Amino acid sequence: MKIDKLKINAYGKLTDKELEFNDHINVVHGENETGKSTILNFIVNMLYGISKNKNGKAYSNFERYKPWNQEDFSGKIEYTLDNKETFEVFRDFRKKNPQIFNDKKEDISKQFNIDKSKGNEFFYEQTKMDETLFLSTIVVNQEQVKLQKSEQTVLIQKIANLVGTGDDNVSYKRAIDRINRRQLDEIGTDRSREKPLNKLLRENQNLEEEKLQLEKYRNTKYEIEENKKNLLEKYSNSEIELEYLNKIKKILEEEKIENEKIKIKENIKNENDKKINLNKKEISDIENKNKKIFEKC
Repeated sequence: MKIDKLKINAYGKLTDKELEFNDHINVVHGENETGKSTILNFIVNMLYGISKNKNGKAYSNFERYKPWNQEDFSGKIEYTLDNKETFEVFRDFRKKNPQIFNDKKEDISKQFNIDKSKGNEFFYEQTKMDETLFLSTIVVNQEQVKLQKSEQTVLIQKIANLVGTGDDNVSYKRAIDRINRRQLDEIGTDRSREKPLNKLLRENQNLEEEKLQLEKYRNTKYEIEENKKNLLEKYSNSEIELEYLNKIKKILEEEKIENEKIKIKENIKNENDKKINLNKKEISDIENKNKKIFEKC
């Protein structure tokens, strides 16, 4: 991160002062009590806000740097992050939240988290460096060279992350803890009933059960198809058998008719034979009678 420009409208003893910084080492020098420390505090308060808490001191930073002889208490800072994104921040120190602009001069203040006590946390979200760490590393006054226990811990963690991963904001343990917490909050476990993971597990179980049912239905379908096939074959065979039976039945009926005809004819023949025999007998009787007659003559 690089500070490009400061515009101090009114802050402490400084008014209407501009400072521009180049890409190399910049030295701000002057006699004692000319405002060097004030510029340093102005930068910190521009990025993190100014506190009204005294914290055991006679005056708070707000009271210490609020101009006595004018109403204006504001300034502007322009800076560039390591990813080359540039921002401009205007802050009226009498208000909790600043205005943040991107390189297109668009107000993006609402894109960052607003803490009730700290205000807009834009710089922390951009750099992942809170005010304590910032004051312990980048901003060091003569009386602040010695680090407090908590500040040492934060600094050591940053250095360890930088050596281990190349990124001072990455801690494997904290990352794993955050992932686990996020999993519990957003995904859940197999024991949490209303979280997405459990819902997916239940849905998966339901799908498995449905799959088993479909397998049963598919097997039943195969059985039905097989039975249908067998029935069709059997029906087809039955049709052939029925056709043969009908033919046989027809033949038998025709045979029966012929037999009846033969029987009728035989009956007629018998009747005719009887008539012939009767006729023969009558003729014989007539001949016999005539013979007697002829003999008498």
